[in-house]
Amino acid sequence: MGFQIAAEVIARLIIKIIEWIGIAMYYFYVKILPFIVKYIGIPMFLLGCAISGGFAASFLFLIVGGALLYYTYIKKILSINPPIKRVQALE
Repeated sequence: MGFQIAAEVIARLIIKIIEWIGIAMYYFYVKILPFIVKYIGIPMFLLGCAISGGFAASFLFLIVGGALLYYTYIKKILSINPPIKRVQALE
């Protein structure tokens, strides 16, 4: 008789714990997680996209700027007249 009462109390306690876990999971997935995604996740994603776009633009600017500097350097080098070779007159 005493064993049945103890087993019934333990079974009710386990069922109550499972119910509490279910209620906690419900509130987490229905109330907390959407709030986190909506007000924290989306702005962080958009700011991350903006920051990575800025990095990409800066690298593109460096590549184009370096190519233009190299182009002007080569253009100036090619426009210099070659030195005149002096030939000694044979006597």
